[in-house]
Amino acid sequence: MDADRLRLILLLAGMALVAVIYFWDRYQRSRRRLKGLSLRKARKIRKELGLDQPEEVPSFSATDREIVTEPGVSIRLVKKESREPEPEPEIPAAKPEPAVQPELDFGAEAAEEDLPHVEPVYHEDLPQLVVQIGLVKREGKFTGPEILEAMEQAGLKPGAMQIFHRHDSRHPERTLFSVANMLEPGHFPFDDMDSFTTPGLLFFAQLPGVRDGLEIYSEMLFAANQVAEALGGVLQDENRALLTRQSIQHTRDLIAEHRRQLRLAQKARRA
Repeated sequence: MDADRLRLILLLAGMALVAVIYFWDRYQRSRRRLKGLSLRKARKIRKELGLDQPEEVPSFSATDREIVTEPGVSIRLVKKESREPEPEPEIPAAKPEPAVQPELDFGAEAAEEDLPHVEPVYHEDLPQLVVQIGLVKREGKFTGPEILEAMEQAGLKPGAMQIFHRHDSRHPERTLFSVANMLEPGHFPFDDMDSFTTPGLLFFAQLPGVRDGLEIYSEMLFAANQVAEALGGVLQDENRALLTRQSIQHTRDLIAEHRRQLRLAQKARRA
């Protein structure tokens, strides 16, 4: 080996040693500088250097979104969501049972007389109240012949406006309550009842009437129940729901309040 080649090798080896010493010294200084920092400052420096960047974790239980990085290449990311509870098994609904008419109370209760009821000419100036009871067929429709028979048994007769009426025994020319066809226009074809059918009947009374309101309602309720048994029907309240003791009491409360208004109206008329 000649002298020139030896000098070149020694020069390169010296330069490599100097480089190693230089980088090792910088590394040791950076470690000493970070070691003396507080945890908060060290985290700040690491964040600035990009060492604490959070990685987005894919989830398979949420709505996903797509990010295009390069043409033809995409990454599908999903936002983590809470797991939805598993749906409860469906229980088949029970078959509806046929409507059964509950036992009703037909008592009038506190049948004090409405003072103005004996003078219908004055009724136009008094508060009015209409009470009603529906009667529907459990299955099918009511026929004309069976309606005529049931009405006759309950003391209702065909009359004005082509509907049935129950007249007052004390005032035969006056009506206690009436029964109309539930379908418009509400009348019955009395000349052709053999071919007539209807899904329901409507018992109604307008107060003030010939007697006390509670007494009229009690008689109408009794007659409606009698016709319902004869025709195999079910009674309903004014909301087309099954008539119950609660709905009957609600109507009686309305009649009692109406009676109070009648008394106040009569006192105001006398003053």
